[in-house]
Amino acid sequence: MILDGLILVALFIVNIIVSVFPDSNGFPVEVETAISQFSGYANILSPILPLSVMVQLLTYVVLFEIALFSFKGFKWIMSHIPYIGGRGQ
Repeated sequence: MILDGLILVALFIVNIIVSVFPDSNGFPVEVETAISQFSGYANILSPILPLSVMVQLLTYVVLFEIALFSFKGFKWIMSHIPYIGGRGQ
């Protein structure tokens, strides 16, 4: 049920973006078929992999990647400061 709601919100947002273009009449048939098949598979897997758990795991992974990227960026900046990072001496 939550997954269906998120899919509907995503479809609404994509519909808003697609409606900006004057020549389009919505999604192609292939995209609608793929979305309906995905929602069917997601409903089958919902008892095994609840969406709330998957969202939490995805949040932790994204936060870890942001922290890792920030640390590497900080190290890169520090290495380019003269007399601190070893370059420019």
